Amino acid sequence: MRPCPTGMYQPPSVKLAERHAQTSNPQHVLVNPLRVAPSDLNEYGIGIVLYFTFLRLLVLAFAALSLLAFPSLVANLAGDTLGQSEDPMALAMDSASLGNYGRLYSWTRGGAASNATLDAMSGAPPAPPPVTIPGSATDASANSTNFTGMVTLPWEHGPALRIELLGTKHNKDELSVALSYVDLLLLAVFAVFALGLGPFQSRLAAAVDKNLTTIEDYSVLVSGIPNDTLDPQELWKFIGKRVGTVVDVQIAHNDSELLGLAFERGRIAEQMERTVARWKKAMGDPKTRVETVKALEAEAKQSKKSLRAVNAAIRQLQNLRGTGSQSVCAYVTFQDEEHFLKCFKLYRPGLVQWLLRKQELRFRGTHRLTVTQAPPPTDIQWENLEYTWLQRTFRSFSVNLLAVGILAAAFASIAAVKAMKEGTVVEIDVAPCRAMCSYTVSPKLTLHNETLRGTYAECFKREAYLKAPPAPPAPSPPPVSFGRHRRRDLLQTAGTAQSPAPPPPLPPPSPPPYFNASSVTCGPYDAFCFSCYCLELITASAILKESEYCSVYVTGYSMQLIAGATAQGIIVVMNTFLNWVILKLVRFERHHSASSEQRSVMLKLFVSQFFNTAVNLVVISASFPWLKRQLKGSTAEGLLFEGDKEDLSPKWYQEVGYALVLSMLVNPMAQRAQTFVRSMKFKWQRTAARTAAVTQRQLNEAYEGEEFVLSVRYGEILNIIFVTMTFSAGIPLLVPLAAFSFWQHYLVDRYDFLRVAKLPPRYSTALADGAAEVMAYASIGHLLFFIWANSFHRMDPDPFVYGLLGSYIERGCEIWGKNAPAPLDTLFGAVPDTADVARRVLQRNTAWGTLTLAVVIAVLLLRTTATQIRMVLALALPSIFLPQREAEGNPSFDVAVQGRQLAGPTTYCVKEMPDYVMAYQKVAWEQDDGTL
Repeated sequence: MRPCPTGMYQPPSVKLAERHAQTSNPQHVLVNPLRVAPSDLNEYGIGIVLYFTFLRLLVLAFAALSLLAFPSLVANLAGDTLGQSEDPMALAMDSASLGNYGRLYSWTRGGAASNATLDAMSGAPPAPPPVTIPGSATDASANSTNFTGMVTLPWEHGPALRIELLGTKHNKDELSVALSYVDLLLLAVFAVFALGLGPFQSRLAAAVDKNLTTIEDYSVLVSGIPNDTLDPQELWKFIGKRVGTVVDVQIAHNDSELLGLAFERGRIAEQMERTVARWKKAMGDPKTRVETVKALEAEAKQSKKSLRAVNAAIRQLQNLRGTGSQSVCAYVTFQDEEHFLKCFKLYRPGLVQWLLRKQELRFRGTHRLTVTQAPPPTDIQWENLEYTWLQRTFRSFSVNLLAVGILAAAFASIAAVKAMKEGTVVEIDVAPCRAMCSYTVSPKLTLHNETLRGTYAECFKREAYLKAPPAPPAPSPPPVSFGRHRRRDLLQTAGTAQSPAPPPPLPPPSPPPYFNASSVTCGPYDAFCFSCYCLELITASAILKESEYCSVYVTGYSMQLIAGATAQGIIVVMNTFLNWVILKLVRFERHHSASSEQRSVMLKLFVSQFFNTAVNLVVISASFPWLKRQLKGSTAEGLLFEGDKEDLSPKWYQEVGYALVLSMLVNPMAQRAQTFVRSMKFKWQRTAARTAAVTQRQLNEAYEGEEFVLSVRYGEILNIIFVTMTFSAGIPLLVPLAAFSFWQHYLVDRYDFLRVAKLPPRYSTALADGAAEVMAYASIGHLLFFIWANSFHRMDPDPFVYGLLGSYIERGCEIWGKNAPAPLDTLFGAVPDTADVARRVLQRNTAWGTLTLAVVIAVLLLRTTATQIRMVLALALPSIFLPQREAEGNPSFDVAVQGRQLAGPTTYCVKEMPDYVMAYQKVAWEQDDGTL
């Protein structure tokens, strides 16, 4: 027999839920979200206005930067070094990168190895032999020796190669210099935008605040009160007598434990309410089994038991609140704007003013009060106010350490997958292959001659699986490189030794009706050419069209695709995981306001996403011989620091650059696709909750919408900015992609806010200010990559910059190479010759970038220093260096409230805030009679 419940089940009302949604989310009623401008959102807080203004400015700025990146895109597309891939996306990226621009001169001799390496890779004609004149620069005895003990031949080059651009031909070296100036112009536009963004946002915030009346326009935050100030009337009378009419005084206490218990009580109470409602609903449904009813009743009683335990703890804290409670700060609201401004004049900020505070202005005659602008009431995290600056700093440091550990784990995971991928890669030396073999390279990689196809395949099969037949005496063919560093050794040999003669052409008999494998006589290069052809097909992403012929290589290629997709998937998953983890961890830092908490989330998310998206890919692919030697014999051997990219060669753009472009395509689209998922989820929740919700609160929550977290969105945007600006000097395609991403953000996020999301707190300017401060530092990454990417092809030094800085830079590099401790003298083996660094930063297409880098670093240091000095001077002399708040013509507080001119909350009373009201409701003791 079923027990009789206390009270009948009352289903929730859809009309009440719709009314609640209209009240809690007034932004959902705007007519057309696509026509709403940022200025139309003033009533929802300055944080929202600044975010959408920031997005719109980014769209305009990067659209302009895309025009400046267009000449580099066109010049790269006119190159011929890359572009053999049959994957359309890889072909577009490779062709648009600096790696496709190619060599500058017909031949080069001497100097750094990078040019000789590139010549050998691209099959460039050898340089003519130098004429040796005793005592001259070409004499061996006259060759210079650098400070590392390496003999350096004088660098020489042949005529400049020419490239056709928009119907006219240009020397590639002169065009490279001209394009470097255009790129520096692009950087200048970005720097002006980044440096001017902060002041622009400050003016916009002031204009919005002037046209919008909120409770902050009448309220101040009073710090420095004694912790036994429990009576608001005492502070009310003190300030009212000295300043003017006070409307309200709210004192914040050390109620962290009480508020925490209140949050827990709210969670348990909501769970119990739903369980009891489900139990009552089941009791009224004759189709429900008795076992189900009893299970729901037992679950409800357990929730009630947990609720009684929490109530007992809250009741104890409430009873002790009068004796053990301590005050932290106070929020004072004035009746008139005149008295509000007068309070700032009497209690001037600054250390000197604080020390010299008049006796009559000291609370209780001894306590010097500090008065600052009060934050928005919804921005205050009351449960964290009792935590001091020192406590919050320690917590923040602990969270940062944990975040670094998570990033290290992400690095190891991606490195392991990359190592798995590299383990399936068989490298190919293109120049010897094409010199020895007879397959077609242009316009597409093909091998149509059936006799050659059969001969190559049969000879490879014999060499791989059978006893190799005797071959006629011949020079050893260049082997296919199966090792990571075999290419470098082969190319260095190719630079000093004469290439072996190609095999004699095959006789031209008519092809037989079928291929007779037993009649094949293998030459010294036939098996080698089979590998060359199949491996070039892999490089061009076209092996699947020859999957039957190159079947022995298809498995390895498939593993490459799987490993590459897995690495990209790990990046996406780790970014999503970090979003969730950082949002949880930052709460441990105990910020006093939601804005400062969100700013911390923004910066941590930005750093972690930039690390996963860009830094990981670059570091994992780079060659660090010293670090690799240190890991030899350890469990990390073969997993970490196994990269083989010693420079920004065309191969770097094919592998690392392609991954960067892919991540900049996938990540923003995946992030904005979440809005579509959120929208569908929101609509489904509202529809499903009409029948599934058992309480009015549950139905109301389904109608409220999803969270609109600004910090996550700012972090994503900063990541796009930094990846784009850092690598756009070599991959200009990133700039228009970024412009498209920001346009996508602006449209989709605006729709999300106005149709899907619940109304967020009224954020302050903290997030926008943080983004503006960080953004300018992307200029440094851009210039560093600009110098290294453009100097891969050597040219003469710039005479002006060399005369200005050349001797200092060369001397600095010499001191670095001689005196820096290992492994810093070679940057962990990545820079074997520091003299080459001086050469690279001083040549004609990089020297002005070097000079600009010095200027940018100086400007950013001066800006940071000036900010710190201004803060110190504002404390010492606030009347001079601190902006004075001016009257805005606001009406009196009572008039603003009664006339509904006040936007947002009308009080700082924590007891009237929905999130905290449960903590201050009197919890009466009740006997547990075992009923629900």
